[in-house]
Amino acid sequence: MTRIATFLTLSILLGALCACSDDKKDPVDADSCDTDTDSVIADGDDLLNDDDVDSGNPLFNKGPYGIALGDTAADLTVPIDEGDWGLEENWDGKENYVFLFYRASNSYSKQMFESRLVTLLMNSPKNVHYFFIAGATDDLVAEVLAPVREEAELALNVVDDPEHWTPRLHFVTKGAANLGNWLSEWYSGGSAFLLGIDRAQKIRGGGLPLNWQTQKADFEMAGYEAAYWNFDVDRAEKLAAEVEPLILTGIDGEEFASETINFEVEFPSAAEMADITGLAVDLTQVCTSQAACEWDRIMHLYICGPDDTDTCGTEVARWITPYGMGGRWVTDISALMPLFAGGGTLKFRLYVWGFQVKNYLSFRLTTGGAPAPTGIKKLFAGNPRFDENYNAQYEPVAFEMPAGVTKAAIVAYITGHGNGSEQENCAEFCPFESVFVVNGTNYEKDHPLAATNDGCIQQIQDGVLPNQYGSWPFGRAGWCPGLNVTPWVKEVTDSLVSGENSFAFEGYLDGEDYVPVVTAPDGYRAEINSSSYLVWWE
Repeated sequence: MTRIATFLTLSILLGALCACSDDKKDPVDADSCDTDTDSVIADGDDLLNDDDVDSGNPLFNKGPYGIALGDTAADLTVPIDEGDWGLEENWDGKENYVFLFYRASNSYSKQMFESRLVTLLMNSPKNVHYFFIAGATDDLVAEVLAPVREEAELALNVVDDPEHWTPRLHFVTKGAANLGNWLSEWYSGGSAFLLGIDRAQKIRGGGLPLNWQTQKADFEMAGYEAAYWNFDVDRAEKLAAEVEPLILTGIDGEEFASETINFEVEFPSAAEMADITGLAVDLTQVCTSQAACEWDRIMHLYICGPDDTDTCGTEVARWITPYGMGGRWVTDISALMPLFAGGGTLKFRLYVWGFQVKNYLSFRLTTGGAPAPTGIKKLFAGNPRFDENYNAQYEPVAFEMPAGVTKAAIVAYITGHGNGSEQENCAEFCPFESVFVVNGTNYEKDHPLAATNDGCIQQIQDGVLPNQYGSWPFGRAGWCPGLNVTPWVKEVTDSLVSGENSFAFEGYLDGEDYVPVVTAPDGYRAEINSSSYLVWWE
């Protein structure tokens, strides 16, 4: 494993950061804010090395162990109603384990333990065990867990699969400080109230489990942590299965001096690049302080060339940063391979406004997949206002396709922004349509999840970071906070003709030109941020 890969593994779902605005909530009470990312990583150096202990379960990782986020979890035993439950004894590498702690001094923890349990079981992944643990001392156990037990009984009478969930809900019969294992050490050393062990046996933390509909913390939100862990472990396994990927480092821990990081990467020669079929951007970001990553921001990666080596305005990747968190995103940009085909020293620009983080960015090059495109043509790019004049702002593009083209596709990044200034709440929260017209044939990109209450919850399976410290669950037009924007690739081969071809780009709301009813003229008016290309295979 490379040094960067090791760091990435240790920096997933980093600790809680406080935020304060109308759109964000403090993750914990004033006296209980988790350590920052640097502290978490530093703590990971203090490992509990149990290499001399012979594990009786061959599937169980023998360490070294630690109790910081990203460390390998050691064995533990907790007393539950049915007797002692042991992690190693029950380990099969397929389950996630979530430990929910009641902290009397933390209002969010108290709200969670007063919430309904049925929504957790209805929305949780199936491969999870939940452990409910009362406060520090044993005398609180019966009082704290009694309403949760009642909720569990009610929930099991409602869900469709009570036989599945009954053995997965565990009530710990001792207080958190008296468990006699590393869970007690963890509990006593911080203020968080959610801890997990994923199916890779790594220790996980959680964000703010606030239900943005009720404005209270609840059990349901804890289930979304495990959903993300499943995504993350699946991604790690997929990356590990790649055959000898070539990993090229672009940024190694650099912070934004202002809003831009310029860097160079030495790619293989053009002849060697001809054998590359897969290309991905691997980005990890670590918040440098609470305020540094407070808001969701649009972040772009530009390549400086081939026709704009000075302005560096050719977009190859896009992300929307999360509220108050770092994270990791791996974006497949194989469809833009022709921009990299020349190899050699390539220049890049990473840009974001107002998001100060440490950055770790690399390119992953692979072989053996489907052939990459061989040619590319820029089509439309910009960030104009979305209004009644929108469709007059992009002039049609005429282009004569080279001879020998066997397939062609449009590749685009399209996200809507602006809200609270127009009656339709465009373009972040309105489901506008983006239409490419190729020789008179329409190819439409829709945004059906925009303005839904759970649109970004639905995309945790695609990598949305759950339980951010801002209004992350609500669906947006083409994006979510804490998610990379996946290139939209649409084949258009059947619409091409020999000779000159015509391409146009248009935007509509409900099939009509959008005429906004402006409610706040000085507010954040609607705009559509797009860049698009025609690519082809020969």
